[in-house]
Amino acid sequence: MINEIVSLPESVILSIKQFINDKGLNSQPLLRDGIFALLEQYCTVLYYPQNDEENDGCHIKRLVNNEIVNFVFINTHKSIEKQVFTATHELGHILDLSEYLMNNCPDFKLEMDEIAMNKFAALLLMPEDIFTKELQGNLKNYSTDNEKITLDALIKLSLYLMDFFFVPFKSVIIRMFELGFLLQDIAEDIIKDKGTLEKINDYIKTLGYKRLGIRSEKKSIKDFAELLDRAEKSEAFSSSKISSIRTKMDLPEIKSESLSTPIQIFEPKSE
Repeated sequence: MINEIVSLPESVILSIKQFINDKGLNSQPLLRDGIFALLEQYCTVLYYPQNDEENDGCHIKRLVNNEIVNFVFINTHKSIEKQVFTATHELGHILDLSEYLMNNCPDFKLEMDEIAMNKFAALLLMPEDIFTKELQGNLKNYSTDNEKITLDALIKLSLYLMDFFFVPFKSVIIRMFELGFLLQDIAEDIIKDKGTLEKINDYIKTLGYKRLGIRSEKKSIKDFAELLDRAEKSEAFSSSKISSIRTKMDLPEIKSESLSTPIQIFEPKSE
């Protein structure tokens, strides 16, 4: 949980928008969970649940066969909407957003790195024009006759936006502040209030938001099962090691005799 909302200089924000445009990342108006497929185009992604880990994810670089390779870890014990924001944040690292800002924006400082990645994620997942349209278009459904909104109604409106953009509650509240719909102190109080989190969880159930708050607990690396089978066949690792990895990744054990069993292929009958 953040203690305060830190704003970036307007010049940095404009540079991040230009970066998104230069990379062609705004060709799809709403990414939602499509971010995972996009991230996998640029790096190897490990999806694994860590229920005793506060970290939502991380990015590391490793030297593999004399080549620098990017890896991203996504903690799938977190809700899927949090995984979406984490994946987008890490995409900013993968695409070297910081290097771009260092070279193109004099106001950017390295200590702004993580804040810039969050801003990148917010801009990509909640484009200003679409976010403003959805918020203003639905505000009347939650505000009172004198066009004011209660905290309870604001939480419900935020849940609608969470579901529409498939992002965490905190990200929606900060986006409201960034676009001038909430004062900073009010946004910070809402984010830090533990009672608000309880209401969110209750309303997710009672209001029927079926995809919010779900922990996928996914264990996966793209093409990992095939690579593990190759490793076993080539005896690159011991059978006990292979078995242990399969257990940790919830992969079924492959029986060698099943691989050589003939399979009858039937052609469809013409009518």
